[in-house]
Amino acid sequence: MPDIHFSLGDHKFNLRVGAIIRRGDTVLLCNLPNQDWYYTPGGRVGTGESSREALARELREELGVEVEIGRQLLTGENFFTFRGTRIHEVCFFYEAVFPDGPTPATTGDGEILRWMPLAGLAALDLKPPFLKEQILHPQTGVPWVIHRD
Repeated sequence: MPDIHFSLGDHKFNLRVGAIIRRGDTVLLCNLPNQDWYYTPGGRVGTGESSREALARELREELGVEVEIGRQLLTGENFFTFRGTRIHEVCFFYEAVFPDGPTPATTGDGEILRWMPLAGLAALDLKPPFLKEQILHPQTGVPWVIHRD
């Protein structure tokens, strides 16, 4: 099934899902080699696929394990420029539980996986930036936030 992303004028639209996976006082984050910013594991939603189904599939593909998808925590609308392209992204973030056992060092796409201490989260360059507050202090509703770089 094709992913939901397309170009429109000078923008690219992306429909993404992300997992907020906590283990004790850490959170699982990704980055690419030679990149100094981080993001949550996840990926694009495919056509005909719910955001929850997409996240389960993406985590299975990237991490090689079945991850339990919990409640939706946040919907974010993020505007930014990546490699010279203006991006308009809508992302659904869910709580998720990683099974006991070892965590792979990298995803199938070559992303580096790291359990980052919550105490150091404020100092990290986490994208999108509104995630820090949600990870540290989850809200009970499902907020929709908008961020523009």
